[in-house]
Formats: sequence, C-alpha cells, structure tokens
Amino acid sequence: MIVRDEAHQLGDCLTPVAKLFDEIVIVDTGSRDATREVARQFTPKTIDFAWRDDFSAARNESLRHATGDWVFWLDADDRLTPENVEGLGKLFNLLNGRPMAFLMDTVCRAGFAGDLEQRLSHPRLFRRHESLKWSRRIHERLDPWPAALGYEIALSDVRIDHLGYSEPALVHRKRERNQRLLRMEYAVNPDDPETLTDLGVLSMRQGKLVEARRHFQRLLQSGPESFVNTRRIFGLLVELATHEGNFQQAADVAAKALKLFPGDEYLSYCQSEALYHLGKYHQAANVLVQIIMSSQQSFRAREGEPNAIKQRLAPLGLGEALRMQGALPAAEWVLRQVAGAYPNDPIAWQYLGRVYVALDDRPKFAQAIERLAACPQGERLALQLAAYWHLQHNELDAAEQRINRLIEQAPHMVMPRVMQAECLSRRGAPLHDQLEAYRYVLRLQSGNARAAAMIRQLEQQLQSTSRLHGRELYTSVAFGPCMPAQAVSA
Repeated sequence: MIVRDEAHQLGDCLTPVAKLFDEIVIVDTGSRDATREVARQFTPKTIDFAWRDDFSAARNESLRHATGDWVFWLDADDRLTPENVEGLGKLFNLLNGRPMAFLMDTVCRAGFAGDLEQRLSHPRLFRRHESLKWSRRIHERLDPWPAALGYEIALSDVRIDHLGYSEPALVHRKRERNQRLLRMEYAVNPDDPETLTDLGVLSMRQGKLVEARRHFQRLLQSGPESFVNTRRIFGLLVELATHEGNFQQAADVAAKALKLFPGDEYLSYCQSEALYHLGKYHQAANVLVQIIMSSQQSFRAREGEPNAIKQRLAPLGLGEALRMQGALPAAEWVLRQVAGAYPNDPIAWQYLGRVYVALDDRPKFAQAIERLAACPQGERLALQLAAYWHLQHNELDAAEQRINRLIEQAPHMVMPRVMQAECLSRRGAPLHDQLEAYRYVLRLQSGNARAAAMIRQLEQQLQSTSRLHGRELYTSVAFGPCMPAQAVSA
C-alpha cells in the first residue's frame, strides 16, 4: 500500500483483509495525521518515502520492501465486502509456483445520485519478478505487461469497491492533481498514447470539450493503430461526440466500432445512447434488448467503463426508450423489474415517476416520489421529479417553487436550469430572460442540443423584433408623439 493522510480510513480498509496476508508493507508519502500510528497496528513495515509527484516511484518503493512470492496491492479507499474477502482467501489457497497475474474488477462508486459507477480491471495480484515494476507518473501500470514475461493473465471474480470518487469535493481535488501530473508526463512525451487518452478523458470530465477534442485528435494522428482501434478509444470518441451534442457522429463512430467488435456490450450501449438522442427510440430499444438478451461475456475493462450495463443500465435505457415511444405499460414493467433488483436505485424510481407523469397516475407517482426520496442522495431527484410533474401539468407556480429550491441547493445541476428556462418560455417572459436562461444551461452542459436550438431561435426573434421596433420608432417621429407608446405596447 501507498498512503498519505489516511488515518480516518486505513483501518476500515485493512481490518477485514489483514488476516489473509503473511506480510503487509505500507509506504507513507508524507502524512501529517495519525496514518503511521494506524499503519503500525497492522504491520511493522511502515516506510517513509518522500513524495516525488510520481505514483509509480512510491509503488516501486513498496515493492522493494516486499519479501513474499506474491504481491497484492490496495489503496486506503478500497474496500472488500465479506463475500469478496472470502473469495480472495480461496484464491490465495490456489496459488502455486506458476507465473500468473490476476485481473480484478474495481468499481468506483458515484459521487452524485444518477452518476454512473465506473468499472476498471487491474492486475491486483501477481507473482513477483525482478523485471516487473510500475511505470508512469499517474495511472500507473505494470511494465512490462506480465504476459510479455510469460505470465498467464487470469480473470478473478473478486470485486473491489473504490470510494475515492464518492465525495464531490475530493473528486475536484483529485482532478486538479491528476491534471498537473499528466501535464508533467505530456511535457516529457507529448505523443504517448496513454497520456493523450488520459488528458482527453480528464478534459472531458471537466467540461473542456475543445481541449478534449484536441488531445483525441492528436492521439488519432500519432497513436499506433493497435492502440487507436480499441474499444476503449472508440467508446471515448462516442462519449465526446455525445457531450458535444453531435449525436449523429456518435452513432456513426459506434457503428464503425461495432464492425470491429461485434456484439460488444459497452459499444452497443454507447450506440443506444446516440440513437436515443437522435430520437430513434425504436432502434435504441432494439439495441438495448440485444444487450439484455446476449449471452456474450462482458469484456474486462482495464481502462474503465460504466458498471452493470447488462443488468442495470440497459434495462433502464430500455424503459426510457419505451416511454418515449408511448409504450407506457411495457416501460412500467421493465422499470419495475430494475427497481425490484435495485430497490435503492434512484434512477429506476425517477424513470418510473416519468412514466406515471405520462400516465397521469397520481397515486403511483406519489409512491415513486416517496421511494425516490428514501434512496441515497435521492432527495434532490425527488424534488426535480415533482417539479417535472407540475411543469407537465402547467402548474408553473408550483414548478418554479421547486426549481428555485433545487437551484439554490445545487446551482451547477443542469436539469433544474433546463426546467427554469422552460417555465420562462411558457410564461412568455421577456426574450432576453429566456435567452439568458438557456445560455446558462449551455454553460453547464455545452452539448445540450435543446438549449443550443432555443438560443438560435430566441436570437433570431430578438433580431427580428429589434429591426421591427427600429422601423416603427422611426415612423413615429414623423407622424406624431403618441406613436412610440403605441408601437411599444404592440
């Protein structure tokens, strides 16, 4: 392990698993809290190591102090459930002298209700080898890849939950740190495909889409074909096009990718999202049904992708696509299955609530609101859903009351701003007010096609009104002092 200022959670990480290991090595990179004291409760091998802005250097220091035949690594914000601790123990009992590396899924928990959990696969367990070290300043990897040393790469069912991205403030600090380290990597090797990929992803997560596109374009121009034509890169290009609001491009890239990786779960899901945004709900639903019915094993993602596509995300998307087609009973049935399997899933109850808005079923809508509010971080989504009900019933005062509360609580949340702009439009508010509301939406979500279209429409209306008022005001000067007031009232 490498740690820094982790006294508050190091014990929670190690207590369930410490008994499995013959040796625990903890490298501290400069803690100012009680991390060392907590670490010494589990191991005498607590080593101080000056931080060098290089995760690989710290990990290699931990490896240098290890004496076991096999190495397993954790971070302080990793957690194993009792079932996975048991599975890890069983795996250890099967180890022998064969050179092997075991991939294990790491699931990064979402920081906000509605955000997607991300799944990555890392070589968490491997037999020691003098040539096997970590490389890269950040997003470090084993180098060389163990297979190049004759290792067998095996898949393990052990799952590790990662909490490091579950707190929004912490996510922001990590992204700032990651950006600094990635720029240091970029300065040394500006054509490294993994660095370009990581910079593109980070820029995309920060909403810097022009910068993200620049990094991905450089990757496509300079990266080796074997790296560029991977499902990971195709998926990121689809995601970027979707963020930019270019849904046709997203659909085209997904279709091209699926010719190389037919039936791939991740790329198929990307395609379904693009088709949904294009209003091709029937085609999107067909793709999602194929994902759900497929027996193809999910690819183990070394670089990250949404978690539980087949079990959760595809059925959720199918329910939404059916709702948009007007197949409301079918949509309700599908979403009820998801809510049954994931009773604390806020998105399942939010989508069900939208179905009940379309059905105008107030009792079932009230139930969905109640269940949604009881979900972790579901209160704001419940408030948003209630505002949606009032907006669809043209109860603008009630809708605006809830929208204003949401904006006060979460000023950077996109949907309340969208609904606020819709309320202004329905009230016939001044065009300048409507225009500013939609511009705010676009500042928060640059790829919002609805906001971009409304901005163009409102700007054209303002230009037409300005030209018309200019002509009327000129005429009023010629024909009498009462005319300007009449022209303005008109």
